[in-house]
Amino acid sequence: MPNHWHQVLWPEEDGALSRMMHWMTMTHAQRWRHHRNLVGLGPLYQGRFKAFPVEEDLHLLVVLRYVERNALRAGLVKRAELWRYSSVTDRLAEQSLLKGRLHEWPIEVPRDYLSLLNTAQTDGEEAVRMSIRRGRPFGAGRWQELMIRRLGLESSVNPPHRVKRDSETTD
Repeated sequence: MPNHWHQVLWPEEDGALSRMMHWMTMTHAQRWRHHRNLVGLGPLYQGRFKAFPVEEDLHLLVVLRYVERNALRAGLVKRAELWRYSSVTDRLAEQSLLKGRLHEWPIEVPRDYLSLLNTAQTDGEEAVRMSIRRGRPFGAGRWQELMIRRLGLESSVNPPHRVKRDSETTD
């Protein structure tokens, strides 16, 4: 994508995701600046990365589909597999820089995945957007409640609060 990217990552231990994202964004920012001779000119990224837990079942398939059809949804390609920076493109290619670096999915890939990938967005993908925005676990109700309690993510399901400005208060 021209202004952002998505990754589906599976950290092996607590804190591994934050450490890896810090290393990756710092390394990318340094290389990008050096390449353009722009060293020392403010931040490259606007904010911290966004992450949310995903249940390892069909919810994971919804998230993977959401990520791999991102360029299609944005109108950058006619078919999702035509986006050269997508993992689906690399998985389908005979030769790829990422061949052997992408892990197998922990769930079965549907046989008709390419046609599924190129069909219209579903309600489930809109729920993924909410998980991205709020850091809300994405899964079945009981699993989601368990993850919210276990990880202390109660704020991800509460309504967003906003401080009223002086001009909005009434006497």
